[in-house]
Amino acid sequence: MKEIRCEMCRSTNLITDSHNDVQTILNNAFLHIADGKWKMADELLDKALSQNSENAQAYVGKLMIQLRVKTEKRIGELPISIEESTYYKRIMQFGDDELKERFKQYA
Repeated sequence: MKEIRCEMCRSTNLITDSHNDVQTILNNAFLHIADGKWKMADELLDKALSQNSENAQAYVGKLMIQLRVKTEKRIGELPISIEESTYYKRIMQFGDDELKERFKQYA
């Protein structure tokens, strides 16, 4: 967590949780993906990755944008290989076991 100082009273009792910030950005990005607003979603995912470059969910979103799919499940229905995608590789690098297993099935 990052400590910040109030501009009014100079107190340091304010704390921001960057995890929540990134999660909010990701939630918004996935809403834009579901709506097919690829550019806005991509910009939001870039913002999330600038705060945490190891966020596997952001790479899921990037892969979805690359493939132009509005749901993750749709990735597994495509007749193409995703294993060479940089985003797939990042998911495998930074994802938890459940996410990695899911994406292995898509590949």
